[in-house]
Amino acid sequence: MQTLDASSGKQFNSHSHRLLKDRKKLIIKAIEANGDLVSENYQVITNNHHSDLFQVEVFEKEPNFKFSTANDLVHLDADKLQFPLQLRTWADGDYFYPLGMQGKKKISDFLIDEKINLFEKQAIQVLLSDNEIVWVVGYRIDDRFKMTDKTKNIAAIQLK
Repeated sequence: MQTLDASSGKQFNSHSHRLLKDRKKLIIKAIEANGDLVSENYQVITNNHHSDLFQVEVFEKEPNFKFSTANDLVHLDADKLQFPLQLRTWADGDYFYPLGMQGKKKISDFLIDEKINLFEKQAIQVLLSDNEIVWVVGYRIDDRFKMTDKTKNIAAIQLK
């Protein structure tokens, strides 16, 4: 019963599973065959790219274009991006400028504010342009890459 009273973030491991005490609940997750919960692989994404994870299309902005508010589709100012883009797992010390907020914020603090549990945190990916975070994938874009009235070309990035 001490498990239920443990502080949030406390983990318990077996050879096949991990148990996480997260706020007021317990979460159990199977350990993958390679022993890791998350792959550290990098993926490169190019202009007009289609992969198992993403579809990227760049097109000219039309008058009255309405950008997406969905978590799996972002519209960015394509002229502010440096292709190829890079996808990786977030790391300690990573920061970005969250859309709708003033100044920069560490990804770790952003994920705490969003109440993301440890298992989900370990799987969070970031999309980078020239080593700057463009999108905390599935959560928030960086304000520096948002569309504005001056945007001429749009990059639509769809998470599959």
